[in-house]
Amino acid sequence: MTGLSHWLNLIRFKAYADLKSESTKTYVGIFWWVLDPLLYMTVMYVVFAVLLEKRTPDFVAFLLVGLVYFRWFSATVGNCAFSILGGKALMQQVYLPKIIFPVVVILINLIKFLIILSLLLVFLWLQGHRASSAYLALPALMMIQFVMVCGTSFIVAGLVPLLPDLKHIVDNIVLALLFLSGIFYSGRDLPLDKQQLLYLNPMARLIEGYRDILIDGRTPDAAFFVYPALVAIVLLLIGTTIVVALNRQYPMLVRKV
Repeated sequence: MTGLSHWLNLIRFKAYADLKSESTKTYVGIFWWVLDPLLYMTVMYVVFAVLLEKRTPDFVAFLLVGLVYFRWFSATVGNCAFSILGGKALMQQVYLPKIIFPVVVILINLIKFLIILSLLLVFLWLQGHRASSAYLALPALMMIQFVMVCGTSFIVAGLVPLLPDLKHIVDNIVLALLFLSGIFYSGRDLPLDKQQLLYLNPMARLIEGYRDILIDGRTPDAAFFVYPALVAIVLLLIGTTIVVALNRQYPMLVRKV
């Protein structure tokens, strides 16, 4: 227990130090954590709502819910890709479980996401989408996504030291998922066969659920999320296995990169 407490303290300290260091790299400091995703979402809004004239009812809220939750996934996975490689200097000085590196990145991105989510909720409430009893289902969906984020991040972080070029493949997969997760359209508007194809992507199911809760005030069907939950657990098991299995080999692998 003492050892676990030591590593947890290290994770908290490193996450705090990295957040503080990151906030000093720009003139606007921590406000960039909000400004960056807002600029990203503004670009998406201009393209799909203004230029392409998407007619989905309440499209701003519809788009923002999808983008905020998807960006949590994409930003975390992308930032975790080089997390173990980035710990090269530290791991060659002292021993520590290498899984700590992606865990720190996951924690940092979770904090940023919660800040953005808070602003999103305020926006939705001001737009008339009040909190309802459906919010009770929100933690369950977010826990499924958190497990999925962890699993995917561990897989990417664990394999990139072996195959550094994998980061470019991951970037393209994440970009494809941006358009295959129902962010700019509702899966329910698609023909049944296309819906079944779309919902093979667990993020598409989660985003539908978030919209049900936050925009429509409706509790989604729990059975609809059994599949994403199973995928998340499998990803977590695979990712953890990879990082733990290669734990002692990473110091040698990162020297070659």
